[in-house]
Amino acid sequence: MSRVPVGASAPGKVLWAGEYAVLDGAPAVVCAVARRAIARIMPSGVRVPPLSSFLAAVRDQIFATYGPGAAETRAASRIVVDSSALQQQGIKLGVGSSAATTVAAVTAALGSADPAHVHPIAHRAHAAAQAPRGSRGSGADIAASVHGGLIEVVRPPGADDATPLLVRRLTLPVGLTPVLVSLLLPLDKLAPAHYVEALSVLGVGIGIYSWRKAKPHAIP
Repeated sequence: MSRVPVGASAPGKVLWAGEYAVLDGAPAVVCAVARRAIARIMPSGVRVPPLSSFLAAVRDQIFATYGPGAAETRAASRIVVDSSALQQQGIKLGVGSSAATTVAAVTAALGSADPAHVHPIAHRAHAAAQAPRGSRGSGADIAASVHGGLIEVVRPPGADDATPLLVRRLTLPVGLTPVLVSLLLPLDKLAPAHYVEALSVLGVGIGIYSWRKAKPHAIP
């Protein structure tokens, strides 16, 4: 795999449906948001701040995958991440800042955004960083940060927490948001907020539909 050591970014997420059910094998629907964590590889000779638990887990997973002498491993030890866009006045917004940080760091270290390479390492690193806190994440936020857009995720049958979720891409009608909001705005000043509320209801419907249908295949 060729590597270009520059930097990378990854989006946060909003879970539409199945936040806890996905832990028991049910599908979940998750959507990436337009707020991103930005990772940079610091050049040699520049002081790097102490790695957070998530960045340390990224370094350890890349070390385990590529070995001590690899360029990816060296890069993973010199990463800094700015996740301020996923916060408001220093308060986390609950849109998956740790997952976005992890995915951005892995992508930067590997010099590749290929989900086949990024997703497994980011999933394992995020799980490893959460384990000491007794937290058991589903991996849906990592999947959204890796793949972007609107996706359905499900745990492979018999898989453990270290196995990435299977992903299937979902789509909504193109241009639906601006058309509906612009039509409703003269009648309702809160049309944008009400539209988001309607999308949340739609998300629940998609979750119920996903529950009843066949399990998805991984994105090629």
